[in-house]
Amino acid sequence: MKADVVIVGGGVIGTAIARELSKFNLNIILIEKEDDVAMGTSKGNSGIIHAGYNGDFKTLKGELKKVNTSYLINSGGIW
Repeated sequence: MKADVVIVGGGVIGTAIARELSKFNLNIILIEKEDDVAMGTSKGNSGIIHAGYNGDFKTLKGELKKVNTSYLINSGGIW
């Protein structure tokens, strides 16, 4: 079997990469040690995104968090 891309790990990141690469004319192989995808750490993810930072929005860190949160909400990334 010949592949253009081999992805090791069928968790959230591995499957997301495979999905994005599937948009191109590539032969992709996804290797996962478990019986199904998302059976490791990804299985325990509740999918909740929380702020995790309540600092001063006048700082660079605060501004970047505000921009990122707005992007996630407006792009549908959170839901």
